[in-house]
Amino acid sequence: MTATAPITKEFLLTIDDYYKMAEVGIIPHDARVELINGKIRYMSPIHSPHAHMTGECDDELHYQLRGKAVIRCQAPILIPDVSSPEPDLAVVKLPKKTYKKRHPKPEDIYLLIEVAESSFEYDTGEKLQMYALAGIPEYWVINLNDYKIHVYRQPDGDKYLFEEIIDENGIATCETIDFQLNAKDIFG
Repeated sequence: MTATAPITKEFLLTIDDYYKMAEVGIIPHDARVELINGKIRYMSPIHSPHAHMTGECDDELHYQLRGKAVIRCQAPILIPDVSSPEPDLAVVKLPKKTYKKRHPKPEDIYLLIEVAESSFEYDTGEKLQMYALAGIPEYWVINLNDYKIHVYRQPDGDKYLFEEIIDENGIATCETIDFQLNAKDIFG
């Protein structure tokens, strides 16, 4: 009788595997997926409130940070070697041409913003841990369910040491680059 060992490990994809799968058509080009910790994950559909909020924040970031940073909207970043998430907004270092041949990496990033409707627990759970482990200095989650902005700073292992919750009358201030977001302006 032959004994079989139990399977105890998952097969995790690398970023190269993921992009090669898309290149050869295994992953359709219009699929709403991202690579998170070696696993292909479906992204939630973008409903009108989510699209509106992302647009409002994108406009404000472009207005306040023109000439100071690059603003990327729903575009990939790379977290070597097994994640290529697509945050709703990424504020990354200049020059813009740096990203012509590669996506931003953690050392390029000032701030990531996720707009959450149905994805709040995921964005403040697994994604938060991934971003903290990667050393992303500042991460915000805009919660459309209760009109609050969750601000995270000071990554330490798989968590952030600083968390602040800004209500709909407050102002979220980014410490990594000079930027403020008035909650009234975006939730109003």
